[in-house]
Amino acid sequence: MGATTVRVSAKAHQQLKEIARADGISLTEALNRIIEAQRRQRFLEGLSQDYAVLRKDEGAWQEEQEERNALEGTLMDGLEDDPYDFTGFAPEELEASSDGDLHE
Repeated sequence: MGATTVRVSAKAHQQLKEIARADGISLTEALNRIIEAQRRQRFLEGLSQDYAVLRKDEGAWQEEQEERNALEGTLMDGLEDDPYDFTGFAPEELEASSDGDLHE
């Protein structure tokens, strides 16, 4: 992965160093995490705004609710006997092997 130089204020640099030190990570990793958190925050804010607009349109919101109700309970539809049903395991109890499959 390539790298580039970014100018930040002395205050921002100090704050970034404090964050990195507190988390035990490099400055680069701290900045990457902050950028990703901001990207996700913006996405969720946009999504929230979109849903606010949808809720204002009674007909569109009713359609959305009907679609959700139609899909309710379909998560395991037809997969009841799937040999790869891990619903009884907590995520930390599973690990990915080198072949990409999950194992206990």
